[in-house]
Amino acid sequence: MEKRFNILIVVALISLVFNVYTVRVLEKQSDELAQLQHRMQNAEQSYNNVSSSLNNFSHELRQLKEGEAWVLSEKFAPNMEDSSREQVYLQHEVAFREVTSNARVYVQYREVDTDAWTKVPAARQGGLFSSTLVLNPAKFYQYQLVEEGSTVRSGTVNSVPSDYYRPSRLRFGGRGGRITSNGSGSQFRDYTMTFTQGPVYFDFYEIKEVRARIMNGSELVKTLTLPKSGHPYKETEWELRLDGIVATNIFLEIEYVDGSTEELQVWPDPDMMEYEEYIGQPGN
Repeated sequence: MEKRFNILIVVALISLVFNVYTVRVLEKQSDELAQLQHRMQNAEQSYNNVSSSLNNFSHELRQLKEGEAWVLSEKFAPNMEDSSREQVYLQHEVAFREVTSNARVYVQYREVDTDAWTKVPAARQGGLFSSTLVLNPAKFYQYQLVEEGSTVRSGTVNSVPSDYYRPSRLRFGGRGGRITSNGSGSQFRDYTMTFTQGPVYFDFYEIKEVRARIMNGSELVKTLTLPKSGHPYKETEWELRLDGIVATNIFLEIEYVDGSTEELQVWPDPDMMEYEEYIGQPGN
């Protein structure tokens, strides 16, 4: 009886020790879990703080850029009355966010790949500054805005939009049947060449008539006046319909509204269309 009682006491003591150990382990794990949750909360708070700081920085940077935007708007407008085929007058208008009191505003422009600037004063007209650029249609140009007052301020160097002062050249296209080539030239079957001119700002760049001269070697095969389709101030298209024609070269004779003429080779390599010098003068 005493032996059994002793065994029960031992079991009870073991159970008590195990329970105490288990409680200690659980308490330790609970403490570690609480610390982990605390660290996670701190990490989340840190992330939120960083994210908020980045958003604030982005907002401030955007406001700074908007606040420092010097040029509010600008536009180019061709001066049709004073311009000619050799020399184009292009009006430039710009509105600034602010201009220093008594400051002078200029537009300076130059040919691309050159260093010499032509400096033109901009006249103030209400809230706009207006200046005139005199351009050679055979060149490409860059321009820059300059403000001279107690300090000198300049904008970025930009390209003058060439559509406003250079001729709108013909673009080649083709549709329809097939083209076969042999030693004597290219033979066309139900094939149509198209030549498209975009909008033009000056009458002297507007094409009046297009004629095609089709050659086979040195022999003139045919001369055709091409039909025109399109609307004013929009793209205009001319069509050259070919069927069963053998040709080594095809040339376009282009006549402009002002009487000037130009010759353009469009075959055998339409992707390398080359414009020749004007072979006529206005009024010829």
